[in-house]
Amino acid sequence: MLRTVIVLVTGILLVFSQAALSIPVRLPQMVPEIPDVTLKDFAEVKILQGMGPVIVYNPIVCAQAGRELCEFSRWHEYGHIVLGHPLRGIKPERMESEADQWAARNAPPDVVRAAYRFFMSGNGASPVHGESRERAARLARYLGV
Repeated sequence: MLRTVIVLVTGILLVFSQAALSIPVRLPQMVPEIPDVTLKDFAEVKILQGMGPVIVYNPIVCAQAGRELCEFSRWHEYGHIVLGHPLRGIKPERMESEADQWAARNAPPDVVRAAYRFFMSGNGASPVHGESRERAARLARYLGV
């Protein structure tokens, strides 16, 4: 029960703090970011007991992909948190689409362009994230492409 309250309060605070303030050019670290070299992807949001939402990322995958793609992934994961995805019972496909769009609206343009190129080259697809070109299309409208 206490964990649920902590997660709920954290999510509400994040949503209202982002609504009250304009999104900064560079996203500050709003939640703990924890490295995990066993993670198969760039990053993901996890709810840890006593901590609430955290972003777990793979520094090896990030180093191989480059700063901009790793940063887009970070913005994507913050999108999940700001949009309250850990607390909402919506389909994973919708959550991923919303997180991509949130990142595209808020991340620096060079970061969004790097992700767009990555998706256009056929990378970044998964059953829940969608096809790579579909993901690129989500970003394109924010790049004026």
